[in-house]
Amino acid sequence: RAFYARVLRSKLRVVLIGGSPSPDVSAIRQTLAEDKNMTIWSFTERRSTGWYGGNLTASAIDSADCFIFVGFPTPSTPGAVITRLSEALQRNSSPFLLVCSPQIDYRRLLSLSSAVPFTVELSSPAERLAYFQPADEQRSHYLTSLGVPDGITTWRRLPPIFATLTVYRPRPGSTILGHSRTGAGNSEPFMLARTVGRQKSLAILGHGIWRWRLMGQENPQTSRFFSRFLTSAVQWLSSREESRQVKVKPTSTFFHEGEAVVFQAQVYDATARPIDRARVTVEIRHGDDLREMDLKPLGNGRFEGEIRGLGEGDYTYHASAGSNGISIGDDTGNFTVGQTNLEFQETRMNSQLLRELAHLTSGRYITPAEIDSIEPALQQLPAFTPRSETSVLTLALWDWYYTLAALLLLLSMEWFLRKRSGML
Repeated sequence: RAFYARVLRSKLRVVLIGGSPSPDVSAIRQTLAEDKNMTIWSFTERRSTGWYGGNLTASAIDSADCFIFVGFPTPSTPGAVITRLSEALQRNSSPFLLVCSPQIDYRRLLSLSSAVPFTVELSSPAERLAYFQPADEQRSHYLTSLGVPDGITTWRRLPPIFATLTVYRPRPGSTILGHSRTGAGNSEPFMLARTVGRQKSLAILGHGIWRWRLMGQENPQTSRFFSRFLTSAVQWLSSREESRQVKVKPTSTFFHEGEAVVFQAQVYDATARPIDRARVTVEIRHGDDLREMDLKPLGNGRFEGEIRGLGEGDYTYHASAGSNGISIGDDTGNFTVGQTNLEFQETRMNSQLLRELAHLTSGRYITPAEIDSIEPALQQLPAFTPRSETSVLTLALWDWYYTLAALLLLLSMEWFLRKRSGML
């Protein structure tokens, strides 16, 4: 069986840009540097001019698979840098993660890309401590569940971080992944995600996420949270395969009656990593007839199953996949079952049958490579002896009346033409 395998590039280039030196910049840089599948380039604005970490060149911007902005841009960010980043984000549809801070310039931020998932109604530098509360309707989202059964409960064990009193409003098409939970009981959007075309963005409307890394070390249940969340966020942002996490299709669009209909499936998470522990169910419908089957896992996110006994007709199918009670995705399609054609059941040469026929009839089985041995083999057969036959056929033209009549007619025509022309 021939098949194609698609290999996704796992080595990601992440460009981290900070508006100023901060613990958040250090925590993010150190965490991503621990991942061997990521290359991190860090640039932080100086208060006067220039950058910590080297010059922010056009090559670094254009080669980035994902951007992380921490308190960036600021009022002192050069306009040329804003223009260069805006053009690159639009040209390459580069994804980005945004961590807000008091020194950020929201006017410049909103000019960077239309994928920014919020607008600002009122900006305020005043701060408060806030806990992150995942949204109930987003419990199955990859960034809140983190691909583990207790992902939601882990968020509740995290220490609070800082949030300003800035009033944010989600843009149309944005997804609120979680809210801020304060002692006053207020609940405002705290983590937003948005997809515009092929570009994705994720915004954390607060700062001090270094607390999730350092203070989370005290609890074994949260010690690895920050690394898992940050890596998953970058992979989710950089993944281009999020549109279809579940892909199910039959091996052909046309089957013969009585033939097994084989389904193959591929199941991925939001970062295009295969999921093995999933249940894939296929519902096959033909008119009022509904049949259901589960596909068996083959490993590496692949599943397969077959169903027999389908009659002639057009069929539609709906496949769904889930894991740990969380829906992953679904897929639909159709196929046709036609009448049985016996001559097409097996189109390959049946060499075993031909050998048996040759043996039963005292013949010989010869392959195409042995074509030159046919004549010697025939000569060796006892029943095959040379025999000569000679046949003689004699034709007497004068015994053919039609020939004589034609000859007389030609001679008469010659005499008539000569007589008319004065030659006689």
